[in-house]
Amino acid sequence: MLISSNFSDITALISTVGFPIFSWLLMAWYLYKREESDDKKNAEMANKLENLNNSCLQTISKNTEVLQELCTIIKGRG
Repeated sequence: MLISSNFSDITALISTVGFPIFSWLLMAWYLYKREESDDKKNAEMANKLENLNNSCLQTISKNTEVLQELCTIIKGRG
């Protein structure tokens, strides 16, 4: 009778404490995986943003060259 009482106490302890621990571990695993996914997405977005920035800088540089040529042509005619 003493053994069954201890067994039922242990079973009760696991059933009351075990589920919250399992839930916490599951949530921690989910957050870890989500953070990994977010890190990948952030890296992709940073790469795309850098490419867009470089493209804009090239376009501005080319427009500046064209404007300088136009200024030179206009000054030559004036």
